[in-house]
Amino acid sequence: MGRSSAQGAVGERKAGDTTSVMINDQYLLGSCTKAMTATIMGMLVQQGKLNWTSTMGDMFPEMKAEMLPKYRDAHILELLSHPRGVAQ
Repeated sequence: MGRSSAQGAVGERKAGDTTSVMINDQYLLGSCTKAMTATIMGMLVQQGKLNWTSTMGDMFPEMKAEMLPKYRDAHILELLSHPRGVAQ
């Protein structure tokens, strides 16, 4: 566990260019990850696997003891709306 068993890259680096992507190519995702994260969290809440007040400590109990309190006690809504400034 924790190791890749296979890697691959498919597609073109730029629309209209036939240069293929490579495994080590880097992409700027910008703010797209925020919307994807919020959508995935919403799906997990809808499935009953999490709730909006689940904390990082609840979601990752095996890592809870090593977390800084501001991360351990932050819940999903706070992480998605950034009221605590946990990114700092």
